[in-house]
Amino acid sequence: PNEMLKIILALCILVSFAKSSVDVRKVPSPSVIALVSKDVFCTTRNSPLDLFPRKLRLRGGHVTEPSQSDLESVKAGSKPDLESQDDAAADAEIEALISQLEGNLTGVHNSEADAALFEAEERPLKEKATLFPTHLPSLYNYARFLQVQKNSNYDAAMELYLKCLQLEPKDSWKEGLAHSCCNYGLILHVYKGNSSGAEHFYKQALSIDPDHVCTLNNYGKLLEGGEKTSSRVTLKMDLDGAENLYSRALQADPDHVPTLINFGYFKEKVREAHDEAESMYVKALRLEPDNVIALRDYAGFLCNVREPYDPDTGMPVHFNATCNAPGTFDFVTGLPINPKVDRPVDRARALYNRVLELQPVAWAGVEEETLLPRLADPFPLAHGAMAHAVAPPLPPGIDPADAAAALAALDAQAARARALLAAGN
Repeated sequence: PNEMLKIILALCILVSFAKSSVDVRKVPSPSVIALVSKDVFCTTRNSPLDLFPRKLRLRGGHVTEPSQSDLESVKAGSKPDLESQDDAAADAEIEALISQLEGNLTGVHNSEADAALFEAEERPLKEKATLFPTHLPSLYNYARFLQVQKNSNYDAAMELYLKCLQLEPKDSWKEGLAHSCCNYGLILHVYKGNSSGAEHFYKQALSIDPDHVCTLNNYGKLLEGGEKTSSRVTLKMDLDGAENLYSRALQADPDHVPTLINFGYFKEKVREAHDEAESMYVKALRLEPDNVIALRDYAGFLCNVREPYDPDTGMPVHFNATCNAPGTFDFVTGLPINPKVDRPVDRARALYNRVLELQPVAWAGVEEETLLPRLADPFPLAHGAMAHAVAPPLPPGIDPADAAAALAALDAQAARARALLAAGN
């Protein structure tokens, strides 16, 4: 009830602002937020934000093109003032924003369809894991399902992975043991902040299978991003170790997309081996054209590496020639539109636009303190996100010996229950 009251109040505030002459300057549109996304735009090498002082008319979050007076003020080093839009246009834009917000919030609170779909997919996996508690593939597949779902249950997944590791080892389950260690380590690494625990399970997975590609990728990213305090201990950065793990992963599987992405970013940022980095980005996108992390990283590479910079201004050369004129500025990606030539910055713009097509910027609710809308992802075009590698599912089949053992265990359990009932307990 409290949350709904806040939502209703937020909508009332938006409507009242739309009907008044006051600019809603604290309600930027998704495109405005995208303009100031973290480390995504080709501005100066050390300052990725605020490409140039823009005039923002924000009654509904709309961004207008800069006028000649704006450009003159930019050259003079000052920022133009905010101006209000035509009331009718502003009212229509605010109403559209409210409708979008209402739609997103409805999707958050009315998820019966999603819950039904989840239950339908979960039921057979859960049933098999319950009926065959000594069958590692059944436990593992259910744990993995709980891990990768949109509303992941990491604690339940971790409990099942531990059960897998406690089973009596079998040669046919070697792969499943390595998968369980890898995925358990990934949860500790990314979601629990336990770097030392993650490293322990990654090492355990590699002791079972030295060429376990998913583990090599995840462990490499852990070593690359060290010196982060975890819940247990601080893990020191080991860049040489990370590079070795990435190399081993690609030797085992040259087409492993998460490793191509992470290793490409490593080559770009750490080693500055730009040709190698670009070849990895291109290969990753050839294998998975709609991989959002690869699209963002390669777009950033094109802007920050391939686009020539003016040493005097610190700005991209083509920006100086095209961005400061009306009609040549893309307000979603912050990249120039005209002239449409095959420059690195133009290719980057196309990649950023594809990211926004695949993952449209959306509202996720309202801020508790301000009661204003908040974005689901405040940095929709950010570079350098980890490309996770979750180990794949195992074949679900149960061989006759495992089935017989599981049924015998169930019979024994039923016999004990009958004995207790007979004894009056």
